[in-house]
Amino acid sequence: LTEKNSLCQQSYLVDLESGNVELCEAPITCRFNPSVFYSDEKIILFAGDDEKFRLAPCIELFDLESKQWSEIATIPISLSYQCISTVRVVNSKIEYLIEEHDGPQSEFYELSSSSFDFESRKFDPLVQLPIPGTLASKWCYLTFPIEYLDKYHENKNH
Repeated sequence: LTEKNSLCQQSYLVDLESGNVELCEAPITCRFNPSVFYSDEKIILFAGDDEKFRLAPCIELFDLESKQWSEIATIPISLSYQCISTVRVVNSKIEYLIEEHDGPQSEFYELSSSSFDFESRKFDPLVQLPIPGTLASKWCYLTFPIEYLDKYHENKNH
C-alpha cells in the first residue's frame, strides 16, 4: 500500500508459513479500498474507488505462478453515482450489493444485488431490493446486513 492507502504502485505476496515477502507488480487499475478475496488458489481484487472516489468497476485476478495481475471483467455501471457496499464470496461467485443515486443532493436512491461468477466470468442481472427506512441514505458506503444478499438469492430462486 502507498501512503495514500491505494494499491496503485505496489503489491506484495506474503508466504505466511515462511514469512517470505515478495514485491510483485502493481494491479492494473489504481484504486482505493478494494475488496480482496482468496478463493480456490486465486487472488481476486474486486471494485473499490478510483482517484475521484467513484466506483472503480474492474475485477482483477492475480496469477500465483506468473505473479501478474490480469483484468478479468468490468462491473456494469450506469452514469449515476454508484458504490459497492456489502460483498462476499460463495463458491465461485462474488455476491455484492450496489448502491446508486444521482448525487449528494438527489432524492433518488436504489439498492440492487448481483453476483459475478469468476469461473465463467459472467454477471447475474441486477435485482432491485427494497431499502429499509432505517438504512436509507443518499450517501454510499452503508454496509447492509448480509441478510440482504440472502434475500436477493431467495427472490432469484423463485
